[in-house]
Amino acid sequence: MHARIRPMGLLIPADYDTRLIDNVTERRVVENLRDRLSDSWYIIPRLDIATAKRPFEVDVLIFHQDYGIAGIEVKGGRLRVDDGEWYRGSDIIEPSPPRQAQNACYELRKRLRKHHDCFQHLEIQHAIALPDCEDVGATTLGVLRDQILFRTDLENLFSRVQDLMLAKHNIGPLTAQQIEEFVAVVRPNIHFQWDPEAQARDARLSLNRIMRHQVDALSTLDANPFVFVDGSAGTGKTQLAIEWARRSASRGERVLLTCFNIPLGDYLQKIMSYAENVIADDFVQAILRIPGMPPIPTPDKMDDDWYRLAVSQHVELYSAHLEHKFDTIIVDEVQDFHPEWLEALKSLLRENGPQRLLLTGDAMQNLYGRKAIDYINSHKPSLASLSENCRNTQQIGDLLRRLGGARMATSSPDGQGIFWIEANDTDELIAALETELEDLVVQRSIDPSHILIVSASKKDQLLIVETDPGHFECTSWEDRGDANIVCETIHRSKGLEFDVVILIAMSEEVSDSLLYVGASRAVSLLTVISPPSVAERLGIT
Repeated sequence: MHARIRPMGLLIPADYDTRLIDNVTERRVVENLRDRLSDSWYIIPRLDIATAKRPFEVDVLIFHQDYGIAGIEVKGGRLRVDDGEWYRGSDIIEPSPPRQAQNACYELRKRLRKHHDCFQHLEIQHAIALPDCEDVGATTLGVLRDQILFRTDLENLFSRVQDLMLAKHNIGPLTAQQIEEFVAVVRPNIHFQWDPEAQARDARLSLNRIMRHQVDALSTLDANPFVFVDGSAGTGKTQLAIEWARRSASRGERVLLTCFNIPLGDYLQKIMSYAENVIADDFVQAILRIPGMPPIPTPDKMDDDWYRLAVSQHVELYSAHLEHKFDTIIVDEVQDFHPEWLEALKSLLRENGPQRLLLTGDAMQNLYGRKAIDYINSHKPSLASLSENCRNTQQIGDLLRRLGGARMATSSPDGQGIFWIEANDTDELIAALETELEDLVVQRSIDPSHILIVSASKKDQLLIVETDPGHFECTSWEDRGDANIVCETIHRSKGLEFDVVILIAMSEEVSDSLLYVGASRAVSLLTVISPPSVAERLGIT
């Protein structure tokens, strides 16, 4: 059994050693915040503020881009409130803990407003942490219940800290400039840059660690000759298929790793390019790359029936004469396959080899209505499931869950959120894209190659590619480059993932399955451009 990896609140500086906090109670609170908050929260222990009249101290500062800044006064021991006064034992605490927290936060706010104009309307929440108390008997007019963190609150910090930050209506989101200037004031010797690219990178690293554990648990299923692993979007099917290919290649076996989608085939080919004994590509191209396989005669019109029958018949016609056959054949996103293709692939297994056929798929992503999964189940494979979404950050994963996707890994990072822009016709669509791309690329400095525009309609996809909204070059997958933005249909994007996805769904009749597949391509940030009815179905208005 693998231990869970959970993202934690981030200390500033990142290498801060909490053992340096000599007050044991403060150390407990800081470590609690670090261990129980998500990685979108930042924690700054102990801030001393000197003034001409008296010193102030904030025991712990926390901040979050979406929620703002809070200063926390920590008090150990058993405290109580009688007749509006705060007591420890028989002694009155003067000034009271809420007043101490408030005074220190007011002084910090004053310093920040003097430091930079961007803080002129900034407010800072104040709170008190009482890790040795279950309650104090009563509260006073000077503090709200949501501003007190008792021992049980510290054990359920995620929701309680959100309640704290929402307790006052004037505490709100922070701009990138405010975050950077804030850290420059409270930790002037630390180089800190608020970088959406870094946020996405950190989120991906956290998710990859979680996925690695899930994939490792199923990788040894390749000891069986016929395996089907099902998993919803983001559960690690492609990574499991790649791991199977790597394991087989390391044993010196000949491996065929394939899928239906051309973009996913390109990705698999790139990942496995180091292994000479592995052919990795989309189904048709993989067949054509087998040594000794003749070209497939092609008619002028190649419809789905031609692909279903002609390709499989061609394989079966020549497979008996091929010297190059495979020990292991792996199919990713097998729901996109026809049963005839699987039969053809079986004819490519070496007679004296292990004859492994390893498959991953998701019935919910069967956009073409093909029958591969029915065929697989009728042949009684070894079955297993990938149960947790390890691709998408929390908000995106929650949306997918509402559409029928896998449960989120409890340790998934927050990500950068979900946004909706209303568009009811093509003019509004292009205008919305211009605005969104300007914000992502220019204002947030997100690398265009990390952005995917994915459309439910081929017509809208072609319009975007031809228009280049806002003079941002948008191209198909085949024409992608470092400086442009990939724009594809949902059908062709299956199996891919990007840090940032803009989902275009202009028709009110777009199916839930298309929305599910399109939204699931986004790791950290998802923007939906659609009419209101589509946004209402997704629950993001």
